[in-house]
Amino acid sequence: MKNFHFIGLLIITLTMGLYSCNHPQKSKIELKFEEYVNRNFANPSDLIEIASIELEDSIDMREYCNMYLNGIYHPDSIETKVLEELNFMASLANQVPSWFKYSNREQVMRIVNSDAIYVTLRPKWKHLKEEYEKVDSLNLIQKMYVIKARVKQEDKIIMKKFYATDYMIVDSMAISDKEILHTDSPQEVLALTDALDSYMNVVNLKMDYLNEIINFNTKQQASL
Repeated sequence: MKNFHFIGLLIITLTMGLYSCNHPQKSKIELKFEEYVNRNFANPSDLIEIASIELEDSIDMREYCNMYLNGIYHPDSIETKVLEELNFMASLANQVPSWFKYSNREQVMRIVNSDAIYVTLRPKWKHLKEEYEKVDSLNLIQKMYVIKARVKQEDKIIMKKFYATDYMIVDSMAISDKEILHTDSPQEVLALTDALDSYMNVVNLKMDYLNEIINFNTKQQASL
């Protein structure tokens, strides 16, 4: 009797395993897409099948933030390099004859009087740090997908493209038949990316200025 009971359980287990293989569990994105179809299609049965789901892009906000908060774009790192290059430019000016100084006077005055000198990095860096610390413990990866589905349209079946963005930071997914704009992101995402964009803008200004000084110094040093 015990053997029959064991065999019966084994048959049920094998049957369920075979059913699972033939009917694989739907992914999160498939389930969310079906929800989207039910909400937005006049007739949900017009969805014939999902033809493909492809990962188009993936962004790790943690990686970007760490690069700007702690790496080569840290305010102290950039400001130190700018000061070093300005001091080096001053030392070069003392080594060249006066006629050479005058021939470069216009470029020197542009560098010395540039508004970029007064661009401060730390306030925007501090704001980025504060926004990052609010969400540091969360999943900061964001994935963008392209969904291709066969859809019944009037008397035809067409291949239609849809877009999905998985905002893991808030465990939500947006799906649309149009490309999803950054401005449509959840507030938690916008707060962090806006702070990052704001800091990147001032960093770019300062780095352009630093590179201009470096190029000038390299050129003058080669002429000595």
